[in-house]
Amino acid sequence: MATLDDIVVVLLHPFPVDGTFWAPMWRELDLPVQVVTPDFPGFGSNTYVPDHVSIVDVADDIAGLIAESGRRAVVCGLSLGGYIALSLVARHPDVVAGLLLANTRSEADTDEARRNREQAIDTIRIDGFDVWRNAFVPKLLRPHPAPHTLDFAWTLAAGQRPEAVISALLALRDRPDRTADLRAIAVPTTVVAGAEDQVTPRAAMDALASGIPGAQMRVIGDAGHLTALEQPETFAEVLRELVERVSA
Repeated sequence: MATLDDIVVVLLHPFPVDGTFWAPMWRELDLPVQVVTPDFPGFGSNTYVPDHVSIVDVADDIAGLIAESGRRAVVCGLSLGGYIALSLVARHPDVVAGLLLANTRSEADTDEARRNREQAIDTIRIDGFDVWRNAFVPKLLRPHPAPHTLDFAWTLAAGQRPEAVISALLALRDRPDRTADLRAIAVPTTVVAGAEDQVTPRAAMDALASGIPGAQMRVIGDAGHLTALEQPETFAEVLRELVERVSA
């Protein structure tokens, strides 16, 4: 069993924002451990936008980052970050000490979802990034979000590079199905759902939790897809509980 000295916490942000998304939750976390918030390629401080990026590529990069720390990681991934976390634990289980999978799923995109990603790319290229963002961002929160929360989400999304958002949409569209890998996950795992999530169906998150041996399910009230942003105190409590399980 790991101790707190053996652990680094890695926070993998959702789409279409960067690692500063975690700031409200991080302020509530109050854990004596190193916390790392890497940015998806092209997002935030990561200015490099490759011609092609995949979820697997990013997971491999995160594995290298964890290995360089000389510790194992409690990996917390929300939405896009959850897809990366699932690839990370499937390909590099030795660097993972615990998992928090929030507002995410194990399945690949359906044909309809793939078409929706492609339509989003067309909207960005033809109508402009702001038109797409204005339609997309409100769906990430509960139907009647707190104004300061909506403002924060707007600002984070507005600060991203359109070409990076398109690259991420392609990576999301083409991500692997990880359902068959769930039974092999052998670390303490918590699955988090937002009670008012408008993006990821509750059934998909229930299936994710039931597919991982011993996984715990937590539903956060008064929150949509971005649970860690709408309810940072509760999300931080859930993450602290997981770290305590890993280090007990």
